[in-house]
Amino acid sequence: MNNAHALPNPTFPGQALSGRTLPGRSIPGPILADPVRWLPKLRFTPGSSQLRHLRRALRTGRPVTLGTQKQSFEALPERDALLDLLERAALRGSATAVTLLCRSAAVLETLPRLAQLDQDHAIVVDVSPAGGDDRLGSQARQDALARQGETVRRLSQEGIATRWDLGGTCDDLSTAELRTAVAAAASAGATDVRCEGEPSHRLERLRLEFGFPRVLPGRG
Repeated sequence: MNNAHALPNPTFPGQALSGRTLPGRSIPGPILADPVRWLPKLRFTPGSSQLRHLRRALRTGRPVTLGTQKQSFEALPERDALLDLLERAALRGSATAVTLLCRSAAVLETLPRLAQLDQDHAIVVDVSPAGGDDRLGSQARQDALARQGETVRRLSQEGIATRWDLGGTCDDLSTAELRTAVAAAASAGATDVRCEGEPSHRLERLRLEFGFPRVLPGRG
C-alpha cells in the first residue's frame, strides 16, 4: 500500500502519539491514553436539580417541594426560572401541588407571581424562622417571631395557604415557647403549624385549641 500521502504524525513535547488519525488530524496520545480526563467538566448549580425535579413532577402530576432545609426557595439561584416553568405549565393546562420551603421575607418579592400561580397550581408555603435567640422572651427571639409572622400574614392575605414551621422538633421548645409560637401562627393567619419529625401531644393539643388546621375559602 502506498503511504506516501499519509498525514504526518505530530508530537507534543516529550510525548509520542499513537499514530491513529482522523481525516486531516491526529489524535494526541494523552487523550487516547486517558480520554475521561480530557472530557469537558460539567457544572451544575444548586437550582438545576430543582428544575429537573419540577419538570418531572409536572410530567407525572405528582406533588413537588421546592427548596431545602439548607437552601430555602427564595435563595435558590434559579428561583425565577422555577416560577417561569410553573407559569408555562399553567398555560398548557398542566398543574400540580407545589410546596415552597422558605425562611425569609425575601419570598415576598415573588408574592404577585405566587398569587397568580395559585389560581392554577395548589401553592403551599412553609415559613420557618430565620433565626434568633432560643431563650424565651429574649428580644432576638421576639424579633424573629415578628418577622416570621409578618411574612406569613402577607402571604395569607393573598389567599395563599401558608404553614408556620417551628424550625425544629417539638422537643426543642418548652411548652411556653410552643404556645407562643402557635398563638403567633394563629394571629398571622397561618393555615397550620408544623415541626420536624412527628408532632408531639403538646403541639396536637395546641393545634386543636387554636383551630388548626384551617381551610382557606375555595380549598377542599
